[in-house]
Amino acid sequence: MKKLIIIFYLFFIFLFLLRNTSPFVNSGDSGEFITTSCILGIAHSPGYPLYSLLGKIFSFIIPFGNYAYRINVMNIIFTMFILILIILFAEKILLDYRKVLIYIFIYGILIFSESYLKNTIQTEVFVLNSLFCVILIILSFFAINDDNFNFWYLIFFLFGLSLGNHHTIIFLFPSIFYLFLKTKINFKKIIFCILFFLLGFIVYFVLPLRSQKDPYFDWGDTEKLENLYRVILRKDYGTFQLTIDKPLERNFTNILLQIKRFFKKSIKDLTIFGLILVIISFYFLFINNKKIFVLIFTSYIISGIGFMLLSNMPFEPLYDGILERFYILPNTIAILSCLLCLVYINKFLITIFLFAILGFGYNFYNNINVCNYRNYYLNYDYGINIFKILPYNSLLFMDGGDDTFYTLGYLQAVERRRKDVGLYDRGGLVFKSIYGKDFRSLSKQEKEVLRISVEKSFINSRPVFYSTFNKNILPEEKLKYAGVLYFVESSFLNRNYDREFITEIYSYRGIFEKYCDYRSNALAPVYLFMESLQEKNLKEKIKLLKYLYYLYPEIDWLKNNCIIELHKIGFELFNNENFLLSRDVYELILKIKADDVYALLNLGVNYEKVGKFISAEECYKKAMSIQPSNVRAHYNLGSLYWRQNKWQESLLMFEKVLDLEPQNEEVKKYIEYLKLKIKS
Repeated sequence: MKKLIIIFYLFFIFLFLLRNTSPFVNSGDSGEFITTSCILGIAHSPGYPLYSLLGKIFSFIIPFGNYAYRINVMNIIFTMFILILIILFAEKILLDYRKVLIYIFIYGILIFSESYLKNTIQTEVFVLNSLFCVILIILSFFAINDDNFNFWYLIFFLFGLSLGNHHTIIFLFPSIFYLFLKTKINFKKIIFCILFFLLGFIVYFVLPLRSQKDPYFDWGDTEKLENLYRVILRKDYGTFQLTIDKPLERNFTNILLQIKRFFKKSIKDLTIFGLILVIISFYFLFINNKKIFVLIFTSYIISGIGFMLLSNMPFEPLYDGILERFYILPNTIAILSCLLCLVYINKFLITIFLFAILGFGYNFYNNINVCNYRNYYLNYDYGINIFKILPYNSLLFMDGGDDTFYTLGYLQAVERRRKDVGLYDRGGLVFKSIYGKDFRSLSKQEKEVLRISVEKSFINSRPVFYSTFNKNILPEEKLKYAGVLYFVESSFLNRNYDREFITEIYSYRGIFEKYCDYRSNALAPVYLFMESLQEKNLKEKIKLLKYLYYLYPEIDWLKNNCIIELHKIGFELFNNENFLLSRDVYELILKIKADDVYALLNLGVNYEKVGKFISAEECYKKAMSIQPSNVRAHYNLGSLYWRQNKWQESLLMFEKVLDLEPQNEEVKKYIEYLKLKIKS
C-alpha cells in the first residue's frame, strides 16, 4: 500500500510538471540553452557544455513536441530522477516507510516552491545542478560511513563533471573536501582523486572542439586557449558576478541587507513550515552526527548567504529576478538535511508530517497557477512578430536584450526560419561579429565609432533595422517606427509601417498578462510602449504610459523610458501653456521616481505660473534636499522669493548660486541690486 502511495505521488508530480511545462522558448537564457543543445553550440560563459550535450541527447530521445518543448521536458526528467534517487536513498537509511512518506512530502515543498518550479518547467541549468547536489551529498554520506574509498573517486569525478553544468556546485566542495581530509588518505589516493576530477572536467574540451566547427552560437571563440580560459572563468562577467553592472559597496549595512534578502526569499520558497523543519534538522544533525552536520550546514551557508555576499547584487526587482534561481541550490541542501535528520528522530513524526503537509499544500496552492507556462507564447510570438516585419535580406542590429537575441537565434538556427536575415548584437558577443575579430579589445569609444561606421555602410544596399529604444542610435540617420523595431530610412528602404498594419499582422498573445518571472514582465510591455512613441495625441499618450507603468511598476527599463517620454510631453505642454495637464505629467513622473529633481523643478515652475507660490517653494526646497548643489533649484527659489518681495531670502539663494557658479555675471548683478534694495 505504501509503495502504491509513492508510485501515485511520482505519477502526480510528473503529470503536474508536464501540464505546466512551457511549449516553446521562454524569457532570459531559455532560447540560448535550447539552441546550443540542438546544434551543440557554445552558450554564454562558462559555456555549459554538459547541459548542451544532455540537451542534444534528449532532443532525440523525447519522441514528441518541437525541439524547445523537448529540452523543456528534460528538466522534468531530471526532477523525476532526483525524486526516485531520494526515495531509494530514504528507503535504505530510514528503514521505515512512515518516514519515507513523510520525507517525500517534505521534498515536495521544494519542488512546488516558486524558484524551483519556474526553473523546472522551462529550459534552465539549475535543476540539473540540484540533481548533482543530491548525488554528491548522498555519495558523501556513504563515503563518510563506509571504508570503500571508491566513493571518493566517484565524488571527485562528478565534481569535475558537474562544473560543466554550473559553477555554483563548487560551494559544496569546501565541506566535502574537509571530510575527505578526515579519511585515511595517502599520496596515491590524492593523485587518483585529482585524475578523476580532471576526467570529469574534461567535458569542457567540448567547447574548443565545437568552436572549430563554427556553430551558430559560438560564445568567446574558444578554439583559442586564452579564450577558453576566459570563458570557463567568466572573465566577461567576473567569476561570481552575475552581471557586468557594478555591484554594491561592501559595507556592514549591505551585508545585513543581503542576509535579510536571503532569509526572506527562503521563507517564501520553503514556507515557514519548511524552514522550521530545516532548523530542527540542523539541530538534530549537530547533536547526533557532527560530520553530516558539517557537510550540510557548511554547504548551505556557503551556497546561500555566502553567494549572496559574493554576488552583492543591488536591491532592485531586476536583480531579485536574476538571483531567484540561485536559491535552488541552498534550498535543495536545506531540504536534504530533513532526510538525514529523520534517521535520528523517532518521536513527533505526526507533528513533522503535519508540517510537511502544510508546507507542501501551501506551495502547491500558491504556485499551481502562478507558475504555469502551459500557454506561454510571449517570447515565441515576439520573435515571429519581428521576422514578419523584416523584408527579405534585412539586417537587424540588436542593442541589448536576451529575449531578442536568443529567441531569434532559436527561430533561425533550430526552426530554420528567415535564414536570409542577418542578426547581429551590437556587443559583438552572441552572434557572429560583423565588426571584426578585435572588436572586444577596443575601448568603449572606439567600439561606438566602429559600430556606426559598419552599420552605415549597409544602408543603401540592404534594409537596416534596429531593436532599440534609442532612436538616435545612428547619428545623422532617420529611424522610423516598425512595430517593436526601428528601420533606417534610405533611398533603398522608404516606406511607412503604420500602427494599423502592425496590429493586423502581429500576434499579441499574452502581452496584457502578469507573469511570475521578471523577464517576461519586462518583455510584455514592449509592444504598447513602442506604440506610445507613435501616438500624436498627448492625452492618449499620457494615458498609455500611465497604464503601462501601473501594470508593470517593477520594470526598470519601462520606468526609465516612461520618465524620458513624460518629460518631453510635460515640456511641450508647458510651452503650449497647458499648465494643468503639464502639472499632472510632472506629478506622474514623481510617482514613478520620487527623487526626480528635474520633475520637481519643472513642477515648481508650473506652480509659479498659476500663482501657487507655496507649492512651488516646496518643490524647489525638496529638489535642494535631494541635490544640494543643484544651481537651478537655488536660482528658481531665489527668483520666487524676488517675486514675493522677500529680498533677504532671495539674496541668500542667489549668493548660494554664486558659490556654485562663481563666474555667473547675471547673478552678481542680482545680488548687488538686492543688497541695495535691502539697505533702502
